[in-house]
Amino acid sequence: MPDFINGQEGGVGWVAWNHRGIQPLDDIQIPDNQKRYVFSKKFELRFNTAFEEILRGSADLTRFGKTWITPQLIEGLLALHKMGYAHSYEAWTTDDSTPLGKNQLAGGVWGIQIGSFITASSMFSKVSNATKAAYGRALLHMKERGFTWVDTGMVPQHTVNYGSRYIPRWEFESKLRNLIQTPRTLLETLHPPMLSRATLWKIKAHRVARAFARRIGLAS
Repeated sequence: MPDFINGQEGGVGWVAWNHRGIQPLDDIQIPDNQKRYVFSKKFELRFNTAFEEILRGSADLTRFGKTWITPQLIEGLLALHKMGYAHSYEAWTTDDSTPLGKNQLAGGVWGIQIGSFITASSMFSKVSNATKAAYGRALLHMKERGFTWVDTGMVPQHTVNYGSRYIPRWEFESKLRNLIQTPRTLLETLHPPMLSRATLWKIKAHRVARAFARRIGLAS
């Protein structure tokens, strides 16, 4: 998982946490005081119509002063989107009741998919509560499509958290092995984004090498 940088200096640091945040899709918990935002008629859920705008919006340094979404990563994610491995889950305005007016991108989330593994990696909004609508409805949609959980990386400490929790790294990696080899699509019009057989073998070889390094004390 990439660590945050200040956006002005240094490279991205990679960490492997002992625990990983996931959102189980059989236990989506939308608080009563959030349902009016998630299911607001002011917003419509769309997929993959504004991926680049959502990606760049979530990387905007004016939001937090730091980001892990570097220009190089943006370039790579745009390529992955074209290949079908990266998606955006979007909230669009449906009327003139928001400052943006009707039929405008209000906010959204982007993530990566490999087989049945899917993430919610970062989000941004132009209108209050738009990401709540995009994320909450996307979770319900993913559940309908047969996905079992979403990788959130961390467990959010803000209101856009509908039941995500931490699980041990060993459990995350164990679940991941099956998910990335199980075909699934976010939409009927898409093809399942799968890894090649050669890539799967490389992952397996890396896993064996890492396990050996741990055994002899060269890795944690």
